[in-house]
Amino acid sequence: MRKIAFIVCIVLMFSACNNTKSNKAETETNNVRKTEQKEVTASLKEVTLSFKDIEIGKNIDKINSSCFKNDGKIKIKSFELISDFVCSAEKLQKTFFASIVAGYDNNKYTGKVLVYTEKGKKEVTKIVYYVPITSYNTYPDIYTLYEDKYGKPTTDKKVLQTPFEKNFSTWVFANNMRLTIAKREYTGDSYGPFQEIARIGRMKDCVEVVYCDYSLQIKENKIKAEAKRKAIEEREKKNELAKKEKERQDI
Repeated sequence: MRKIAFIVCIVLMFSACNNTKSNKAETETNNVRKTEQKEVTASLKEVTLSFKDIEIGKNIDKINSSCFKNDGKIKIKSFELISDFVCSAEKLQKTFFASIVAGYDNNKYTGKVLVYTEKGKKEVTKIVYYVPITSYNTYPDIYTLYEDKYGKPTTDKKVLQTPFEKNFSTWVFANNMRLTIAKREYTGDSYGPFQEIARIGRMKDCVEVVYCDYSLQIKENKIKAEAKRKAIEEREKKNELAKKEKERQDI
């Protein structure tokens, strides 16, 4: 009888343990689902992106000129202003220096701002805020500033292009607005033709904050895809004609 009671107790304990694990797993699953739902909801939001009252989509001539006044200054060479995000259909309209405050210690970061519009038009399509990395805190401070405002980014990716390593975090919104924070760091892995790049590489460590209306990029991508398709068709047509001509000559 005691033996039976002992077995029953063991079974009940095992069952309770399983139920606890099951409940814990279910809770964790629900939390993951809630997080995923929150991120999806964030991506479905329509937002108005702006930097220092310079709003994406607004006529650049109607933006108060005080928005383009320099706030601070940094030493920066033209070759350093290389953005991965500017498309060929855009034109640089304004450049100026601006500062933001970020981080628990309210650190001040000064960078260069580049304002773009579509060629032949006045509406602002992209703002690039270029901040040289001056300390270990530069990137995490700036990243946290935007994460606190918009939540977790929609996508994260890392790209290694010797001798630089690039990290991209992008927030995608429903109205084709996108915000990307990119960190570009010199890895030190350079040789041969990259020696000159390595020499100036340290000066290129930076954070780029990019506000954009992605509609223009989508349009440009479609144009490029169509041009590529036509080029392939033209090449295939020429190859077919050359093949037929060769067959005719062989007869």
